[in-house]
Amino acid sequence: MTTEAVLFALLRYEISGEPVSEEVKASLCGDVLDQIYTVAKQHDLAHLAGDALSKLGVLKDDEISQKLKQAAFQAVYRYAQLNYAYQSVCKLLEEAKIPFIPLKGSVLRSYYPEPWMRTSCDIDVLVHEEDVQPAIDALTQQLQYQFKGQWFYEYSLYSPDGVHLELHSNTIEKEENAQCEAVLRQVWERSYPEAGSVYKRALTDEMFWFYHIQHMTKHFAQGGCGIRPFLDVWVMNHRMEFDRQKRQMLVAEGGLDKFSAAAEALAEVWFAGAQPSGLTQQMEQYVITGGVYGNVANRAAVETAQKGSRFKRIWTRIFMPYEIMQYLYPTLQKRKWLFPFYQILRWLRMLFGGGAGRALRELKMSTELSAEQNDAAGQMLIQLGLRSK
Repeated sequence: MTTEAVLFALLRYEISGEPVSEEVKASLCGDVLDQIYTVAKQHDLAHLAGDALSKLGVLKDDEISQKLKQAAFQAVYRYAQLNYAYQSVCKLLEEAKIPFIPLKGSVLRSYYPEPWMRTSCDIDVLVHEEDVQPAIDALTQQLQYQFKGQWFYEYSLYSPDGVHLELHSNTIEKEENAQCEAVLRQVWERSYPEAGSVYKRALTDEMFWFYHIQHMTKHFAQGGCGIRPFLDVWVMNHRMEFDRQKRQMLVAEGGLDKFSAAAEALAEVWFAGAQPSGLTQQMEQYVITGGVYGNVANRAAVETAQKGSRFKRIWTRIFMPYEIMQYLYPTLQKRKWLFPFYQILRWLRMLFGGGAGRALRELKMSTELSAEQNDAAGQMLIQLGLRSK
């Protein structure tokens, strides 16, 4: 059995309680545990693999067993830290009479068998644009958070204990297509007050699904989104009450229906033993090699396919268009005439800020990709509805 097949068997055991086969149990020895740990860690799933192996009585006192045990312990500790900060932030915003919507992992973890099983590196909260500064003032003055800066519509803060909080003033991201943007603009009207709260709101199921799928597509198109978002998809399909028709109508409205269906299909292959298709096999290879944040080869292949040629990709990487630059540098939204100066500023930051090496590796990778690799990436994007023919 492949390392990935063993890992998925462990994840099914951990999340759904599916028994582990004797074939899988027999393989859990020697270098296999090292390989499982390496792949699982790349996808921020080492804690689930470690806990499953511990329950199966496989882990001993050797080095790799200690690493797997430690991964599970750290996940529990990280959840306790995040949850304390999350509850404090919710209480503060409620008292400050600031409407807010928790996003992503803060919501999803309640549907996992144990909340610590759904890890996340930060807390994501949506507020109205006019409430960003009052929220930052309350957080810094009352909870001693430190404001670290703005990136697009995201405002980054850190608690005294180092917990990362991202305030979002919008769910729209850079290079959003018109269909997606139209749906994302409905985010507040597709929310409702949580029971027992006046200012804390929750997204409707279909909007939460759409936002998750849309966020997946962004990471997928940047080189890979990792296994965990597909596990989230399985959890949302098997642990939440939902109206499938409403979900399908909304993703179709946003032009993400093909990707949504493919994500569901791959989740069923990985976590329910469904039969793979040619598309899910291609997605599997792409996602597993990419890890949580994608890799340079995947990103180069997808971007080259999207741009239509290596030259166009390289050109847009060097001369970033205004449509993206205005989000990197919000000043440009009202002063477009500064665009050439900020382009130069971006080059200087890249050269002297540590980004030059990565940029050169990406450009080198673009020139080394074969026509077959670019064509395969392009066909996958077309089947997923992320690129027109």
